[in-house]
This record gives sequence, C-alpha cells and structure tokens, in this order.
Amino acid sequence: MKSLFLLIILYLELTSFKTTEGISLFEEKEEKDEKVIATIRTDDESELKKALFYLYKLGGIIYIDTPVINFKDYGSLSVTGTLEGGIIGIKQSNGEYPILNFQAQRDNSTTFYNSGIDVVGSNKIIKNLIIESAGSYGIFINGQKNTIDHVITRYNGQSGIYISSGSEQNTFNYCYSYRNFHFLENNLIADGFTIEIGAINNIFNNCFAWENSQNGFGYYHWDGKNKNGEITYTHSASWNNGNMDVFSGKYDFDNGKTLDKKLWTIQQILKSNNDFENYYNNNIFNLDSISLNSKPANEYFSNYKAGEYGSGFNFGHEKIEESNAEIRVVDYCVSFDHISKGFNNNGSKNITAFITNTVGFNNNLNYELPFMFSKWSNNWSWDSKEKDNFNYEMEIKKPDDAISAKRNFYSVRDQITKAVYANKFPDDINFDKVIKSLKSE
Repeated sequence: MKSLFLLIILYLELTSFKTTEGISLFEEKEEKDEKVIATIRTDDESELKKALFYLYKLGGIIYIDTPVINFKDYGSLSVTGTLEGGIIGIKQSNGEYPILNFQAQRDNSTTFYNSGIDVVGSNKIIKNLIIESAGSYGIFINGQKNTIDHVITRYNGQSGIYISSGSEQNTFNYCYSYRNFHFLENNLIADGFTIEIGAINNIFNNCFAWENSQNGFGYYHWDGKNKNGEITYTHSASWNNGNMDVFSGKYDFDNGKTLDKKLWTIQQILKSNNDFENYYNNNIFNLDSISLNSKPANEYFSNYKAGEYGSGFNFGHEKIEESNAEIRVVDYCVSFDHISKGFNNNGSKNITAFITNTVGFNNNLNYELPFMFSKWSNNWSWDSKEKDNFNYEMEIKKPDDAISAKRNFYSVRDQITKAVYANKFPDDINFDKVIKSLKSE
C-alpha cells in the first residue's frame, strides 16, 4: 500500500510539471504505444536534467525538439536504470538534428571533465542526436542491451563513444565519430569508438570513424576482466585516424578547407596567436611562436606522435589471456589512410575471426591479424608500405584498377562526411556497392 501511495504521488508530480513552453512533462501517446516523459523545446539544460530524473523512475521517452542545447553546469547527462526508454532527437525543419553542445561546461572546468551522456543501465536508447565538445567521452556506456542509433559524436576530449568493461549486448547503428582529441595528456584514449576488455557481445552496424587522434575503433585494457565473447562489425569504415596534421590545422589547410575552429587545439592556437587565422586565410600556415598547453605548438604535436596510434580497427589487446579466446566477426568493413594499421590485432593472439568482404588500402600496413580464421573470404589489400601479416594460406585480392577503386572509395567517404558536417545522417550510404564492384587482377 505504501509503494502504491508513493507511485501516485510521483505521478501527480509528473503531471503537474510544465515546461517553459507549457508542454506537459508526462504525456501518453497511445497511437505509438509509448510514454513521453517530456518534449524539450528550449535551450534550457535544467529541463532535460529534470526529465532524466523521471525517466529513471518511470521509463519512457524524452524528445529533444530544438536545434541546440548548450550545457554550462557541471555534470554529465545521466541516463540510468533498467526501465525501457531514452532520449530521441526530432528532425528540425531544415533537415538537421539536435545538437547537445558541452563546450561551455568543458571550458568552465579546471579539474574534472564530464562525459556528455553516461548510459549506466540497460534497455536505453540514444537516437537522432549530435553530441559535441564534452570534456571527456561523448557517450560513456556501462550497461546492457542499450541501443545507440543515428548519433554523431565529435570534438570531445576523449573517445566519441566508450564501451566499458561489463557492457554487453549493446547495439550501435549509424553512428559517426570524428575529430575527438584527448587534450589533457598525450597518448591517451581518443578513438572514434573504444571497447574496453570485458565488454562483450556488442554490435557495430553502419558505424564510421575518422580523423580521431588515436584510432578509429579501439580496444583498450583498463581494469576490465577478460571474458569470452563476440564483437561484430558490419558495413562500417575507418579512415585517417591518428593524423596530428588534422589537429594542427595543416590537414585542412593542405586540402583547401576552412579552419575548423571547433577543434580544441585550434581554439588554443587562436588564443595564443589570433593572427594565425588571418595567415591561414591568406594561404600561410605557420605554427612558429605559437604555444599549446605551455609548449611550443610544433613540439606539442611532435610529442603526441610518439605514442601508439593511427589504426583503423583494433580487434584485441596484448593483455587478452591466450586461454580466453574471443570472437571477432567483420563483414563489409573498410579501413584506409592510416599511418599505422588498417585491421590490427593490437598485440592479441588467441582470437577466432570471421573476416569477409573487407578492404584495406593506403595504410602503413593493411592487415596485422595473426588470428585463427574460421572464415576468410573476399578480402582486399593494396598500396600499403609494409607487407600484410596473417595466415598466408588465406587469399588476399588486389583490384585490377587500384586507382579507379581508390577514387570510388573516396567518393563514398565524401558523401558521408558532407551529410554529417551538415548535421544530417547519410542513411543507406556505405561502402558495400564499391566493395561488390571490385574486380581482381
């Protein structure tokens, strides 16, 4: 009886709360068979944070129907509990999706940096959102059976999406993660996606990582315990990760692009010397007399290059116990333009792999996979500086027209980035058709 009384009180509190736009915080939409906790239509972070409390208590959906919410106050957005529900962005009239921007929160902090969203629990969904400029991870996952669907993570202070040890059966669909950079210390995690040892049975489908300061899809050991499990990557791709020229601005300069002032490094460079942008716009690139983190900028970026970084897909870690075999399923995945490796065992040995319809090109080394292959078919490799390392009984193909093939892959890359940079999702654009069109020598 006491619990029933408390539930009634909570319901009355919910139905009495109004947003600043006069929208009820608690609404039933029977036609969709869903419980709507709130529809956020203003740039007021307190509304969203209050709604998250009720999401934890009751489950349901919080809709974001505003172009951007700028976060200034301390604390991650905490999506917790076991009840079904989550946060879903609503497509705006201009075709763009809502942005959760944490730059002001990050810049106001001097000691501890928050993730943008912490998903701690199960049965949650984060969908149709752009998470940018968090001091730490864009999204941190510590739970089971969560779905991250149509999400962009960018300009965050660590990995775009981090999946911690013990996180199982999570699914990532149409996720795009780029230009994340670990700005506190050199050579720490800033992948597009990071999986920690002990996070198992997670699926990446149509996920893309590019121009992050470490790797595209990383695999990391912290304090997680190794478990037998399967990680699946399908219809996904990674390119140009670990390239410090991206973060100094030189990569964009060399490719005729405008200065990316959303990058933390560029923001610090401009604080050090506001003439840098004028020189940049007048076709002059020069980091001399510029400091970054109390170091000369050239030295800062050179030191960053000293670490292990710059791979597309890392499928393991040297701390994986050989007696604990894990499984990797990789199908229709592409990795290119990395200064290290395209597909990388990352020091692990005892992994059973199903590798099909993959492409590696223009990496320092395309395939470093001394694994046990349960399946290997229709895999392609060309234009690497070093020789591939895998079981050489396995056939590796090279296209009869490598130049034309590369051009086709770059064309798809550009279609994806054009849509994402416009705050839209390039549904149904991946590299599958180009892979299927390859013809061997």
